[in-house]
Amino acid sequence: MAKLFETTTIKTMTLHNRFVRSATWEGTAHEDNTVSSKLIDLLVRLARGGVGLIITGYATVRADGRSVPWQLGNYSDDHLPGLTLMVEAIHKAGGIIVNQARFKGFFKPKLKDASKFGQIVNKT
Repeated sequence: MAKLFETTTIKTMTLHNRFVRSATWEGTAHEDNTVSSKLIDLLVRLARGGVGLIITGYATVRADGRSVPWQLGNYSDDHLPGLTLMVEAIHKAGGIIVNQARFKGFFKPKLKDASKFGQIVNKT
């Protein structure tokens, strides 16, 4: 049990403990997928409460990739001010945050041209 409270690292991130808030859809982003103050407040409370790593609820990577209302987005420069404010607030509260990026998942249509979506390659 002591290991839960020990410092650990994931690549270049040093976590104060091993408590991870898994990616969970909060339903608190604005209708246009931008960050809301309600979302920031929620995540800051988690950071202040001592969660070692916060993973955002799934954030859509395309405007047509949203699968539920009030989903966070990271596909437009219009999202940057809110995302920046959110990250800065969490860091100020002592937290570390990573983004779960996704496209529709379970609800995705069959794609005729998957080349529009990049590919993530694990080199380790």
